[in-house]
Amino acid sequence: MELTEFIELSKQETFFVEKKNGIGDALGRLMAAYGTSGTGKALVGIEDSGTLSGLFYNDNSKKDLNVLLEKCLPKPTVNVESIPFEKGKVVLCITIHESKIKPTYFNGTAYWRDNGETKVCSNEQVLHFQIESGRLKFDALPCKTSERIGLLQDIDTNTVSEFLDAAKIKRNRTLSNSVRTEDVLSNLSLYNKNDNTINNAGILLFGKKPQEFCPQASITLSVFNSDSVSTEPFIRQQLNGNIFYLIENSVNLIKQYAPPVSRIEGLKRIDVYPYPYEALRELIINAIAHRDYFTPSEITIRLFKNRIEITNPGGVPKEIDFEKLINGENNLSVRRNQLISDVLDFAGYMDKAGYGFIKILTALHSQGLPKPEFPKVQDSFKAIIYAGNTTSGLSTTKVLDYPKGVVVILKTIIEAGTNGISNQELVSKSGYTAVYVSNITKILEDEKQIFKKRRGNRIHLFVKSS
Repeated sequence: MELTEFIELSKQETFFVEKKNGIGDALGRLMAAYGTSGTGKALVGIEDSGTLSGLFYNDNSKKDLNVLLEKCLPKPTVNVESIPFEKGKVVLCITIHESKIKPTYFNGTAYWRDNGETKVCSNEQVLHFQIESGRLKFDALPCKTSERIGLLQDIDTNTVSEFLDAAKIKRNRTLSNSVRTEDVLSNLSLYNKNDNTINNAGILLFGKKPQEFCPQASITLSVFNSDSVSTEPFIRQQLNGNIFYLIENSVNLIKQYAPPVSRIEGLKRIDVYPYPYEALRELIINAIAHRDYFTPSEITIRLFKNRIEITNPGGVPKEIDFEKLINGENNLSVRRNQLISDVLDFAGYMDKAGYGFIKILTALHSQGLPKPEFPKVQDSFKAIIYAGNTTSGLSTTKVLDYPKGVVVILKTIIEAGTNGISNQELVSKSGYTAVYVSNITKILEDEKQIFKKRRGNRIHLFVKSS
């Protein structure tokens, strides 16, 4: 950097640039503030008025700078540019890089930048920066309310047993069912035997009533009879329970309110699905595992006529490139709730390598569904999945479980094709009595499998086309 550039930069004092006349505690506090709030520059050897004063940057001043850095915790990464000024003096441009661990302390006090000023962090701000940088994990904190702590009695032992079964089936991982519940939880880092404390992850995953401790750990499903929120949902349902209950029952509710469209073709029933339920299941698991539990808001699922919107509190971590994530190109696995994710991975509910999102995109693409949308929403993550074509979309075909006589009669009508078949012919070809044939054809007609049409002097039966 040239001296002229330094002078120009000094005229642009902003949030990211501040002037200091020397190497002292004020510079130390500024470095801590930039470590907390974002990369910035300290211009040293210049007065507040903008007058260059310079300094001698010798071994002693270098030592003084290093002492300041050592007083910072964590120690920030800095780049120092020395620019010749006059009479052996220099001015310094020190770039202080944002720390991954926050907040940054100087002499035991945490600092941050606010509107171009260096300020002391309040207790609430310290907590905020600890959460933001991942130093404080909600799922690892001891589970408690203002009235009591979480106890082993709050754990649903049936859920623990079902979890062990799932781990064995899906992952071939074994923790003996004969092992005590407290041992299972301890092995999963959910229970501390020394002080008998259960962390939030333990209650969220296996608790009988986790919402008593974490009211925000619920899911609200709203069903709209339109494509917008301009009307009130005609169904609103809140799901409470542990994580495994929430996963299974939210997917089941979506199946209930967005079921496959069925049609009968001869002896077959064809079910056409508006959504690939497994992809929705994966999205719901991601929402539960990666949400921000410090935020007092629940996960919301909105089911419209043409789409589903799933929103969870907590945006994409800074370490992950948002565009790469939504295009299936992300290769980083950054976990907001490490313990919850580890347990879900252990039982095969999610992929530790971070491939879940790629699986979602692949499933939607391979089944010919519209491309999902992931609009940027502050402090939240939102996924919009559009419904497929229920006339020709993703489908399964099942042979209907009709009694033998019904199958014979229906097959005979199908084989008649566009010519149709009369009742008399049907009795003759099927080998059943006229009364039985009449009863069966009445049932098939009511089911809209067949229809009647006069041909000449006789009524003929035809299979209804789809």
